[in-house]
Amino acid sequence: GEILGNPLLDPEERRNGEVGLSLTAQDWFTFQASAYFSDLRNYIERFSVTESLISFRNVEDAWLQGIELEASFQLGGAEHRLTYQWQEGESDAGMTLADLNPPEWRYFLSWPTTLGAVRSDLRYRSERSEFGNGELPLDSALVWDVSIARTLTKQLRTELYLDNALDEDYRT
Repeated sequence: GEILGNPLLDPEERRNGEVGLSLTAQDWFTFQASAYFSDLRNYIERFSVTESLISFRNVEDAWLQGIELEASFQLGGAEHRLTYQWQEGESDAGMTLADLNPPEWRYFLSWPTTLGAVRSDLRYRSERSEFGNGELPLDSALVWDVSIARTLTKQLRTELYLDNALDEDYRT
């Protein structure tokens, strides 16, 4: 499609608040949590003019809020990381804001071996049935990326990478 700029946009203004917590247990476990809220004025929103043309406009007042969680730990010589993120936002007129991330769980594993390293990144994205102007609903998706790397010499490293190993059909 095409993008039509808008030179009449007012600058976006934000007032943000965030609170966080971080815990560490010895050298093998950490947990972090944060929650945030934004009060928005003149929020710049992408919208569809036609099916193949998008532009931008100001939304007078809106809000955005979310949470992020992360637990990291070492176990069996491997690094494990589990994360969760969620956010929502809407205009004062009750319209869902565009370009928000759907809720997502993510598990990352990095396992170094004497021959190289194995990495696994497994993500579960929840469906998003509420969406902003110009967007479509998103189905849930389970996506797994995996790689195996081996250093052969100081100058040569090989890596086998499989993106979307579960062959999930999904939109971003």
